[in-house]
Amino acid sequence: MRDFSWESMWVPEVPPLEVALRAVIIYLLLYFVFRVIPRKELARYSISDIIVLFLVTTAVRRTIVVDDNSLTTAIVGLGAIFGVNYVLNELSRRGHRWSDLIQGRRIELVQNGEPIEAGLKYAKISHEELLSRLRGFGTEDLAKVRTAYLERDGKVTFVIHD
Repeated sequence: MRDFSWESMWVPEVPPLEVALRAVIIYLLLYFVFRVIPRKELARYSISDIIVLFLVTTAVRRTIVVDDNSLTTAIVGLGAIFGVNYVLNELSRRGHRWSDLIQGRRIELVQNGEPIEAGLKYAKISHEELLSRLRGFGTEDLAKVRTAYLERDGKVTFVIHD
C-alpha cells in the first residue's frame, strides 16, 4: 500500500490539453464507428448515448484504479467528452442539415405498400425482418402500410392506411 498524497491526487501526469485532445479524438472516432454500424442494431440507444456511456466508464475507471493518480485528468477528460457531446447535440438541434450529417437521415423502407429495395438494402433489413417489425403493429400485410421508415434512432415506424 502506498502513502496517501494530496498532491498526487490532483497533479496530472499528462498535460491537461493533451488529455482533452485525446478525449475529443476518441469521441469523434467512436462516433464515426457507431455511425457506420447499421442503425437497426442500435435501436434502443442513440449513438451519442452509447459513446458517452463507454467513454465515461473508461475515463472514470482509469482514475479509480489509479492508472493515473490525478483527479484533474479525469475531470479534464470527462469535461472534454461532455463538451463535444453537447456541441454535437446542439448542432443537431439547430437544423435538419446538421442533424442529417450528425445523426443520419431516416430511410424510407415502404411506400404505398411496396417495399423500397434500395432503402432496405441500405438499412440492411430483409423482407422477413420488415414483416417481423410490422407484426408488432398487428398486421403482416404490407398493402396496409402507407409508408415505413428506419428512424435515426434505429426503430422502424409504420404509417398504416386508415
